[in-house]
Amino acid sequence: MTPAAETRLAWAIRAWEAEVENASRLASRANLVLTVALAFSGFGTKELADALRTHPGDGLGRTLLFGASLGLVSIFWCFILTLARRQDRNSLRSNFASWELLPPGDVESVTSDGEMMLRAYRSATAAAYELHSRNAVERDRLKVAQQFLILGAVLILAFGGVYTVSREAPGGSATKRSCCGSPAPA
Repeated sequence: MTPAAETRLAWAIRAWEAEVENASRLASRANLVLTVALAFSGFGTKELADALRTHPGDGLGRTLLFGASLGLVSIFWCFILTLARRQDRNSLRSNFASWELLPPGDVESVTSDGEMMLRAYRSATAAAYELHSRNAVERDRLKVAQQFLILGAVLILAFGGVYTVSREAPGGSATKRSCCGSPAPA
């Protein structure tokens, strides 16, 4: 074996290990996005349910609730993007990029160390490229999901917060009203 062949193989292995680390980080990031989305969807759903129980009678209250509802829709879209797999698994040879690392069926027939090193290099390189490609798709999908999460959080906090403040303010438009818009009995 030549030192150049050993260097190329070591390089391919380092590339594979780096992509495995990237995949692990992306999985952690997806878990964080889901956790934050769950927290905001719970807060937004509670806020919306509380507001619907009070039956706002004016246009401002309805508009604010509609804005908060758009925030919930945006967060649920974040859930879908984060949980859904965008790759068509049927078009891939395997569900795992490490499939490329498996030795070929005719590996016993190889007698030369150089040929064996070349095959190992090609396998490690192919696996690293496959995982890199999958990581890029996952990274892009998570970016879009994070954008929907931020949009939803801003809409829920802004519209839900303004609605809550207007409802709780003395003489607020949503306070002390019955379901038909007339003052509630004291």
